[in-house]
Amino acid sequence: MSEDRATRRRVRLDADDMLVEVVSKGGHRTLRALFEAGIAPEVFEAVTSGIAALARSQGFATEWSGDRHVAISVPEDGDSGPLEEFVREQEEAGTLSWEWSDARPFEASR
Repeated sequence: MSEDRATRRRVRLDADDMLVEVVSKGGHRTLRALFEAGIAPEVFEAVTSGIAALARSQGFATEWSGDRHVAISVPEDGDSGPLEEFVREQEEAGTLSWEWSDARPFEASR
């Protein structure tokens, strides 16, 4: 058994330290967004700045993986409404795709 310090969830790891099971959630949700390839640089800058500003205004932590994928940690008591509305609008505009990371139960794949 181990604890993911960033999210305070308890997880079970295998002998190779690979995640096998989420034992208990820690009260945070993660909103993930993936930007479409090839969007205009000025659009990319405006949208990434908008996401950063909304996350910062609510005190949400963000983590970028490359320049097209962002994960935003939303605490249990956080108001994700404005951020969710923003990413929905961007999805409708064809700029990005997004999801809540806990939309489906965790499954380990081998």
